[in-house]
Amino acid sequence: MKRIILSLVMAFATIISAHAMCMNRTFTAYDEGEYFGKIVLTDNCECTISTVDGERFTGTYNISSNIDRGDQCQIVFYLSNGQTIKATYAWPVQGKKCILLDGFVFEASN
Repeated sequence: MKRIILSLVMAFATIISAHAMCMNRTFTAYDEGEYFGKIVLTDNCECTISTVDGERFTGTYNISSNIDRGDQCQIVFYLSNGQTIKATYAWPVQGKKCILLDGFVFEASN
């Protein structure tokens, strides 16, 4: 029985990792023209979120789906301090891909 459960858990983890959408991209936010912070995503689904105030969080992320111009979906950050933060990953009809988090627009810089 333990082997069956372990096999199911491993299969589920493999399915999730196979469908994970990861990317190398940096997103930067400004507040009234002044630098506010950035979100760095890596192609192994790790992230770093930092702000001008010196806050810095690391963890992993999960994007719910691939997007095309004009679309948006959910991105969830699982931070090492135990926080789970939900945000919106969007690609406007005009403009760069961005992450909408806590009232700030983090715009893709690469």
